[in-house]
Amino acid sequence: MTHYSNTDNPVDFPKSEKRKQIEAGANIHAGDGYEIGTKEKYEAFVEKRMESEAREHIGYIEREEGYYKLYAPPKGSIVTHAFILCKYCNGSIYHCMGPKYDAVCFTCYDKEPELR
Repeated sequence: MTHYSNTDNPVDFPKSEKRKQIEAGANIHAGDGYEIGTKEKYEAFVEKRMESEAREHIGYIEREEGYYKLYAPPKGSIVTHAFILCKYCNGSIYHCMGPKYDAVCFTCYDKEPELR
């Protein structure tokens, strides 16, 4: 499969790597039928997918049900060139993939909620 970066140079991903990612998703989502997803199942899916990609954990996304890990994009991804800023301290979390309005940096994540 050929993907194009922002420089229009094709980047070929090894088929074996793509196959690992597809199998990781299939193993988690296979079952007796469809069901409502849960945060735990989503986290398990992400962890399994991350095993084959080795992506950097850069922060968190805050939602009503809790926090989700935020990862750097895979190499060769097409991303925006807008910074991701922390919703509490406005500090820079990552130099691209923004905006993400619910992003939280490691420092603010570690603080008590009333001190953010």
